[in-house]
Amino acid sequence: MEKARLSSFTDVEHAVRNGSALLWLAWNGEKIKAAAVTELGIANSEKFCTIVACGGHERAQWLPLLAGLEAYGRREGCAAMRIYGRRGWRKLLPEYRTTRVLLEKELMPRSVRSRVSGNPGAAVRSSGFPLTRE
Repeated sequence: MEKARLSSFTDVEHAVRNGSALLWLAWNGEKIKAAAVTELGIANSEKFCTIVACGGHERAQWLPLLAGLEAYGRREGCAAMRIYGRRGWRKLLPEYRTTRVLLEKELMPRSVRSRVSGNPGAAVRSSGFPLTRE
């Protein structure tokens, strides 16, 4: 999650605790092998089930359980499943297709971001044009 800069653990934890997201566990009777978090959302009048976090170990044992999450999405009336994750998931899930690309450009080095993240008003000022609504 945080490595890919898609969300933070704190935000996902809060969504699970307040009930706006579901936590799914792959458990073998003794150990938790993996965990996933899904959220339902609407975009352009269509409902989607999105896996916002997923990870574990011994992937071959739990990756087939994705079918259960897809079944849940169908039962909830979702048009599609979505996954936020790293490119590597694409190789593991050939039945999923890439429909969008997230383009990103660094505006501030990570070391500077971490110093100002606690104070958004301390952003670096630019001599460029101001952004205004007209």
